Amino acid sequence: MRRSTEGKLEVRLTRSAMKFGMNYFNPGTARSEIHIQLYSYRLSGESRPMFSLSPQDGEWFDCYADQAEGLWKNAQAYDFDAAADEAA
Repeated sequence: MRRSTEGKLEVRLTRSAMKFGMNYFNPGTARSEIHIQLYSYRLSGESRPMFSLSPQDGEWFDCYADQAEGLWKNAQAYDFDAAADEAA
């Protein structure tokens, strides 16, 4: 995986129970994007509510960006090298 991402992939793990899925691209730039997928009860497949935010969305973008950054800061970095050693 490191080769395919040129060493630019970082994964972090949390024990927090998330109420939504989030992808945050280009954080801290004018090109930032946040894609949110709400977790729902008993909806099949991909039929869950989804929406996207950009800095132009103001306080809602800031709200989710703050959550993403706080979660990232407090999550534990995943050690790919240790995982590969364990799998060998």
